Amino acid sequence: MSALSSASSAGSARNRIDRERRQKDTINFMKEVMDHITHLGNFSKPVDTSTVTFVCAKGDAYFPRSNLTPMDKLWPGCEVRRKTFLLCV
Repeated sequence: MSALSSASSAGSARNRIDRERRQKDTINFMKEVMDHITHLGNFSKPVDTSTVTFVCAKGDAYFPRSNLTPMDKLWPGCEVRRKTFLLCV
């Protein structure tokens, strides 16, 4: 293998690794932004929380339950339903 093709191969591997790192960084950044913007704990609670019902998907890939304060703790009196949904494609 010539020195030129070896350098080219190493450059391609570095580019692939760099691209994968940037993709992961971008996804992590967007998750942080969306968690902050969409988390209802960042907003005022309703006057009457008993009128609020949340329907949450069990096993939801976007909302990590371990990282978020449960809505019934943030908005006492609301109803939280956890459902299993089947994705039909």
